[in-house]
Amino acid sequence: MPLAVAIGLCVRLVPSLRHPTLPLVADAAYHLRLVEETLAAGELPAIDRLSTAPEGRRTVRELPVGLYVVAASAHRGLATLGFRDLKWNLAFFIALCGGLIAVPVWVGTRAVFENRAAASLAGLCSVFLPAHLARSYGYWLRYDALGTLLASTHVALAMATLRSPRPWRRRGLAVASAVLLVAAIWVWRVSFLVLAIELAYVVFRLVSRGACPALRELWVAVAVIGTAGLAPIEYLSQRGFLLSAPWILTIALAAAMCLPQLREGGRPGFRLTALVIVAGLAWGLGRTHIPADYAGLGALIPTKLGLARGHDPLATLMLEVEELAGGSPWTLAIGSQRLFVLGVWLLASPILFWWLAGRPGPTHWMAIGPAAALLATVIAGLAASTMLFERTSVLLAPFAAVALGGLGARLVDVPGATDRPAPVPTLRRKAPAPRNRGGRRLRRRLAVGLAVSGIATALAGLAQAFSSGSLMPPEQAMAIEFLRNHTPPQAIVLGFWDAGYDIQTYARRATVMDGLLESNENRGRIFAFDSAVMKPTPEALEALCRRRRAGWLLVPPLPYIYTAAAVAGDPIAARIASDLPLREGVDTERVLYHLMTADVPVPGFRLVYRAGDYRVYEFLGLGAGS
Repeated sequence: MPLAVAIGLCVRLVPSLRHPTLPLVADAAYHLRLVEETLAAGELPAIDRLSTAPEGRRTVRELPVGLYVVAASAHRGLATLGFRDLKWNLAFFIALCGGLIAVPVWVGTRAVFENRAAASLAGLCSVFLPAHLARSYGYWLRYDALGTLLASTHVALAMATLRSPRPWRRRGLAVASAVLLVAAIWVWRVSFLVLAIELAYVVFRLVSRGACPALRELWVAVAVIGTAGLAPIEYLSQRGFLLSAPWILTIALAAAMCLPQLREGGRPGFRLTALVIVAGLAWGLGRTHIPADYAGLGALIPTKLGLARGHDPLATLMLEVEELAGGSPWTLAIGSQRLFVLGVWLLASPILFWWLAGRPGPTHWMAIGPAAALLATVIAGLAASTMLFERTSVLLAPFAAVALGGLGARLVDVPGATDRPAPVPTLRRKAPAPRNRGGRRLRRRLAVGLAVSGIATALAGLAQAFSSGSLMPPEQAMAIEFLRNHTPPQAIVLGFWDAGYDIQTYARRATVMDGLLESNENRGRIFAFDSAVMKPTPEALEALCRRRRAGWLLVPPLPYIYTAAAVAGDPIAARIASDLPLREGVDTERVLYHLMTADVPVPGFRLVYRAGDYRVYEFLGLGAGS
């Protein structure tokens, strides 16, 4: 495991070592600025004056801020050792979080498969998986590396809790697991997905088996420690998360498990009735409160499923985000940025485990151990989520490594590698018939195929590391440099949302909007901007500039007109999507088109700088010094 962590750290630092001047762009630039401000002030400032200008943003009410606190602490610790370069310290911190993913993978594999060889194999595999690697490079200063580490460790300790036969050890693991769930939610909103999957798992286990002591102790710890730990987190309290249906259900399930009738051995019919009542009460009490998740996903999911009707600007906006793109089981299996060829083995693993277990009937699967059942539920939930939203592939990867490590050890059947002789997964069944020679030959071939696939995936991960990096278009960088050097310090810049973070960090100028699409206020500003620039005359854009006191306008190249047109519902978006040329005098009569091409002057706006196809305009309606 230490070797796997060291390898994972080094691989994730490769892009930064090969390109020492690698810029942090987009979200990474935003997080860099907030870490800098946390270090300068000793804490995150109450109001971020560079965001959602002129009012500013109360960051703690909109975002989980754990990353900034932990990253700032890591920098201070490294600085005391003589390493004072903030950018490199942050790169080391993120890469270390990425390499440490081998630890929860090792713990989880030991818990489920009780096999040291499987744990070692899974831990080594996890640090090379492209899906995790791509979002945990040193330059990727975002929530993913730390958030995945905390969420995966929470689940790994939960599986260890469910497998432990010792009461006091089990309770200690349950407490540690609950604490890590709180930490994960403090750092990363995607951790709510883990909670949702675990809720589904708990409900299913209660209906099918009843509450075993381990499950009861785990979920009581989650409910008690979670309620106490999540209450002070402001972005949750602003949305009333503890009064929402998911959390009320969490508490209600913990209370219900203490009833003797819901424990193992109780009547299934009574358990089902009780859980229906509990779920109904939780929904009735918490349906008025929206969990603090990505608010735009509520509109995006129906669109992805083909259930949306008419134009939805919110769904259109969210679809612009690459990490919210989806895929199919095929891309999950062999996608170069996901699990590479090991994805095929993950999809086939249920059949292979069934075959290795002696091909038991459906009823025998009800006897699967609670830890193995939790692993299967988490993998299934995250795989389904990844097919909707690519971003969750980073969280799927470590659990895929757990399953594949166990599968590999089961195929080769390493003697002496298990602490206890329990098969994987544990099933109550009759002893299987002796394996024939053909079966042994097939096992060997499958083991070789899995090993070759693992090596190929590791090589693909290494190749990805040596070819990865971040880049800001040179013309955009020049335009941002102009804003920094030729505008007043108090200037407010209006531009496309995806350039907002870069303007804030590198021009040190406030922006009207940026990439925080989770914010209702920020999304409203994006909708207003896109609508204004697609008008034939500039009055709406001028009014927007006056209302937000924006004296400067950064305009990107012409292809960006599609994003504004799509969100605004302008008909030219369909022409652009169909590769049809814009009709002169009809489709080109848009304020944004004129600003992008500078074919005719736009009243109220003066072109002051041009870098390639990027243009900077001054809004003349605010007067001098704006």
